[in-house]
Amino acid sequence: MNIAMLGSGFIGRFYADSIQGYRNKDKIVSIYSRKEESAKKFAADYLLSIANSSLHATKSI
Repeated sequence: MNIAMLGSGFIGRFYADSIQGYRNKDKIVSIYSRKEESAKKFAADYLLSIANSSLHATKSI
């Protein structure tokens, strides 16, 4: 299952670590954050190709 994360803070990172560490069948494919720099940092940390600060753009993926 492909997952779009909403939020790049502590809780978002907690879930991302859980998903990537224990649920191999699921894959995070994008991140949305209100701050573009936070989305880009999260994407770099979790090797994601899509980082958005636009919720509308994230919903259309």
